[in-house]
Amino acid sequence: MPRTTPLVIVDHAYHQQTASSRFFLDLFAALEPVVLHHDLGEASLLERLRQTPSEALVFFQIQPKPRLLRALDHPNVTWVPMRDDLRYDASRVRQLRGSHLKFVNFCQEAHRVFEGRGQASLAVQFWPTVPEAPSRPVRAAPRLFVWDRGYLQWPLLKQLLGEQPVDSVVLRLSPDPGRQAVRPSEDDIQRYRIELAEGWLPREDYRALLAGCDLFFAPRPLEGIGMATLEAMALGQGVIAPDRPTMNEYLRHGDNGALYDPEQARVLDLSGWRDWGAQARRDCLAGAGRWAAQQSQIVDFVRRPPARRNALWWRLAATMGA
Repeated sequence: MPRTTPLVIVDHAYHQQTASSRFFLDLFAALEPVVLHHDLGEASLLERLRQTPSEALVFFQIQPKPRLLRALDHPNVTWVPMRDDLRYDASRVRQLRGSHLKFVNFCQEAHRVFEGRGQASLAVQFWPTVPEAPSRPVRAAPRLFVWDRGYLQWPLLKQLLGEQPVDSVVLRLSPDPGRQAVRPSEDDIQRYRIELAEGWLPREDYRALLAGCDLFFAPRPLEGIGMATLEAMALGQGVIAPDRPTMNEYLRHGDNGALYDPEQARVLDLSGWRDWGAQARRDCLAGAGRWAAQQSQIVDFVRRPPARRNALWWRLAATMGA
């Protein structure tokens, strides 16, 4: 019989390159978890999980299918969903009602939805470590950083800016797989003093370009957590972002950034940009302390088996609105 391990975490294979799940995996380092980097079919994953019995099982971002959960019949399973690829009305999510699946939600909106369905959910909020404040020259107008990942692009930011002056723009054209970047016109390049950074950038070069800017334009309409946005805030930058989760759970319009409706974009008042970055950095400093305090709660929540619930009762309760 295989030895039972304290924890198995199922994670995307590409996170080995992006390291975007490292902050979560590090929470459980003392347990020496088995990490299954999974991009295989359901049958292959089921077999691997059966070969690796565990006291607790976590799916990071990957949604566990109801039939897999039924076949596995594991007594302690946690899903860590990300808001950017989570659809509340999806049939798979509805089928999870009545299960004893637990949720660690980095999106407060998602936490309220799952908790309202009678499911065990822990609401947490990640904040990054705050580095030393970078030195920037005093400017009459802000220098902006824009990362075109193929979602929110230069034409939209230009609409939000209107006729307000900008010092310059760093535009990184590096779209996600299957997406396309938009190159600005030559007139815009001259008018806004746009510096293009095309394709892949070494981490050090990216951070150097980012640190020299005053405002950051969030690159996607929805975020699971928004690591790029949080990194900019930690460097003392105000953020321009859609009024959508999870950005609107970190940002306060006119205080540490500016929020807009991507469906009805209007010119934003950026006159307070000088104060936004300092406030964003203060928020990160305070948030980092709260995140440190939450880490033990996450570990305890994952390790603690859930109370068994009668599936039929919870379906009836949900139908009656209880």
